[in-house]
Amino acid sequence: LAAYSGVRRIFPASPALTRGDPVRGCTGPIIEHPQIGQYIGSAGSGWGQARQDPVAVSYFIERFGEKLPGEKVREMVLRALEEWARYVEIRFVPAEDPKATHTLNFLFGKRDHGDAYAFDGPGGVAAHAFYPAPVNPESIAGDVHFDDDEPWQQATGPDFYSVALHEIGHALGLLHSDDSDAVMYPYYQTLPTLQDDDIRGIRRIYATHCIGVECAMRYSP
Repeated sequence: LAAYSGVRRIFPASPALTRGDPVRGCTGPIIEHPQIGQYIGSAGSGWGQARQDPVAVSYFIERFGEKLPGEKVREMVLRALEEWARYVEIRFVPAEDPKATHTLNFLFGKRDHGDAYAFDGPGGVAAHAFYPAPVNPESIAGDVHFDDDEPWQQATGPDFYSVALHEIGHALGLLHSDDSDAVMYPYYQTLPTLQDDDIRGIRRIYATHCIGVECAMRYSP
């Protein structure tokens, strides 16, 4: 459930929830300014100043975890970034400083790990992300943190790539989707690529690669 000014929204159950399969929920992105209702598809205007203009966003991996090799983490983070960049005019470039503006900083941490949102150990909150500025202040804006107490795997329990793909969506400005097939559904799902609703959402914030009548028909709001 998400609450805003007394209004509550119930997300429809996915097939996995209906079957009673074990699932991991995402508590939602962190907004340090007043809360935004989950019925709004995005928060702010992302990292761009104008929807029609390309934008460059930096990334940095500040701290690796104990469960996965560093090179695998880097590979999956880059793969997740590239998946979002397939559909919109975002160029991700390496940063030299994790505190630089317009930078998505990735790190693993346990319990109290340096922000005001301590993790809760294995089986609880797997990760969290911060919306872009100005919804969140620099330099925390856009950062993505993973709980290092979780039994991170490459494909199971929880799947690191799928969680990173979901949290990067928040770091780019997306809220949760009520489409149970979407990467941005509020329960993590093992999905290798973005789904139609994710693509529509990100294209409402950033300039699109897509041109032509077919694209306009498929991805119009």
